[in-house]
Amino acid sequence: MSKGKYQVVLDDELFKDYHKFKKGEKLEKDEVERIKCLLHYFKGELITNIAQYERTGLPLDIALKKKLAQSGLKKQSNEELAQSHTTYKVILCCGRCDFPYVNVTSSEEKIENNLSSFYDIAEKRDKAIKHLKALCIGAKKIVVYDKYFAEPDKEARNIGTLIKILPQKKLTILLSAITPNGIQTLKDTCVDWEPQLDSTLKGRHDRYVIVDDKLEIVLSSGFDHLSADSSDFMYVVRVTDKSRF
Repeated sequence: MSKGKYQVVLDDELFKDYHKFKKGEKLEKDEVERIKCLLHYFKGELITNIAQYERTGLPLDIALKKKLAQSGLKKQSNEELAQSHTTYKVILCCGRCDFPYVNVTSSEEKIENNLSSFYDIAEKRDKAIKHLKALCIGAKKIVVYDKYFAEPDKEARNIGTLIKILPQKKLTILLSAITPNGIQTLKDTCVDWEPQLDSTLKGRHDRYVIVDDKLEIVLSSGFDHLSADSSDFMYVVRVTDKSRF
């Protein structure tokens, strides 16, 4: 088993749950919930060793034991396995939140597994715009937070990009920065849109599009670099219980 970025270490409890799941054994309700949470985070190949099988009492066939031994996977702790055999250096678990543990069942866990996309300089953003449009398609309210949105040399292009991703239907649009002319442009584009400047949207460094207070799209360098490919750009999509604004 070679090192790789798609390898993961589980704590002993999740290790036992995962083996029951893989073998098709009947799972209790709490085990089912843990497996659902685990699969949200799980990427690629499981890294384990002989010691973990011995601690958990799970059967270890001779062929696998030999393979683990030949790979040097014998007596390391879970922390040592995560550090030496994974790229992300974490252990997925369901009981601890201190590093290197990532609690897959906790709503308070700060290390998340979200959908993201990265664009380098000169890479076209067409796919990103189509994705954001799909995320907004059923929205009733959109919050746009970008403190540079209305800068004189950027606003027209930013509004043009915003128009591309918004659905042409009844929609409340709250913006942290926009000029009266920008508001009018949006109103002229779709009579069902209700755009308005909201001066209470402030105090953040990153840029956001919030969909119905349930879906958060974080734009690393704002609308300006979503529409122009002169710089690198990334965005992250997070499901959230409430808006940060």
